[in-house]
Amino acid sequence: MPVVERRVDVKSGKLFAAFDVVDRRSERESRSRLREPSMGIRATGSGSDTCLAPSPGARGSSDARWVGSEAELAAILCDPAPDWFRLESDGRATLVKTGKGRRTWRVRAADVDVYAKVFEPAGVFDRWKWRILGSPAEREWRAAREAAGRGVPVVRVIALGRENAREGRAVLITAAADAARALLEVWRSDIVSPRGSERRRRGRLVLSAVARLVAAGDAAGFQHRDGHPSNILVRLAGDSAEAMYVDLLGARFSRRPVGLRRRIVALARLDHSMRRVATRTERLRFLIAYEAARVGAANSDGPAVPVDPANLVGSAVRTFLRAAQTRAMVSLIAREELRHARRLARQRDRRIRRDGPYFATLDLGDGWRATVVLKLGRRQVFPEPDAPDRTPEWWRSFFPALLRDGVESPSSVAPPSEFGGIRVERFHANGWVERLRWAIRGSPARRTFERFHRTRHRDIPAPLALAFAERRRSGMADAAFVVTSPL
Repeated sequence: MPVVERRVDVKSGKLFAAFDVVDRRSERESRSRLREPSMGIRATGSGSDTCLAPSPGARGSSDARWVGSEAELAAILCDPAPDWFRLESDGRATLVKTGKGRRTWRVRAADVDVYAKVFEPAGVFDRWKWRILGSPAEREWRAAREAAGRGVPVVRVIALGRENAREGRAVLITAAADAARALLEVWRSDIVSPRGSERRRRGRLVLSAVARLVAAGDAAGFQHRDGHPSNILVRLAGDSAEAMYVDLLGARFSRRPVGLRRRIVALARLDHSMRRVATRTERLRFLIAYEAARVGAANSDGPAVPVDPANLVGSAVRTFLRAAQTRAMVSLIAREELRHARRLARQRDRRIRRDGPYFATLDLGDGWRATVVLKLGRRQVFPEPDAPDRTPEWWRSFFPALLRDGVESPSSVAPPSEFGGIRVERFHANGWVERLRWAIRGSPARRTFERFHRTRHRDIPAPLALAFAERRRSGMADAAFVVTSPL
């Protein structure tokens, strides 16, 4: 069935004369969805028998343009509708995730739960990128429609909105998949807990569902490019399991099935994310299920080939070749996974000297500058419940007591605190030669802080360095201390 979408300008309430008709039976039109113009917007207005006008309480909606089916737009824009572009003060919205220029909310609207991704340009570069390529919401909308048109299971997109202001926000509203959870969450709660045959049964269901999902995407020329377990939703119910992709902003498409090199990269990244929760045998079962699903997807249009019971030699040869192919895939994935792990470690190392969500640099006055930990990533590797996330303001109130002790104070173990006990190790440069050495190599506090974090970035247990501070005189550090937490 063609998809008919009504074009309406929300502010004026006037219907456009044309209707958009998308016929997915045509391969040419399927490819043209990737070149869909940025917000030639289809939305709702007041000139309809149904409630298509934005509610008075939906601030910002009156100066926005929307795209989506008429029935769904009527449901999400009718009174009492939230202000989809500014959900911070709406009681029906729960913040799920934040990122650079993006916030994801779970919203109760029209008696159903939906997810709203609100995007906002972070600077001049983002504004120009939005003008040339469209907003991230538009790009993800187009990717989701294209993937669904190619038969890849993805989350269903409901509506796309964009404020008319030059620097306005954009929002993408997607359906909340009922009883579906992230792959990592499902594996930890439903697979790891049971033992014996029940774990094997549930594990096979989930592994087969994810294998079919990845194989379907490869056969359709779909590359997610960020297919880690948090971007794969799994619905496990009884003796069946289904999987789908979410967060399609970086997805890419090709006219041919995905090649071997890109398949190896995607499988290595997924295997790296699952290696701490799934056994080696379970990951091997996934690879075997993936190969079987990929071969099945490639031969889905052809007639089934009956197996000749008399040709036992041929069956044995095919079995041997499949086993050899699996061993070759395991070797290729292992090498790519090692490269991927090293690349991730280097990326995490660069965070240490940058202000961001994980680390921050603070000016404490009197020549003191500190680098502090704001947020601990990858808690599944190093679970430390007694090291909560902190803000720069909290750290500014934490340091004065340490600075009052004096730089010549000996190293000490602080009394139990909100961190569960910390160790403060102090250093003092004796003479200009040692100060020059610190300027070249870094102070011992800085080296300790960076060494501990680089070690942890490579999944090797090490003490948690919470902060370090240096005092500079005439451009060179002469005193420093590092704050660590025990293992």
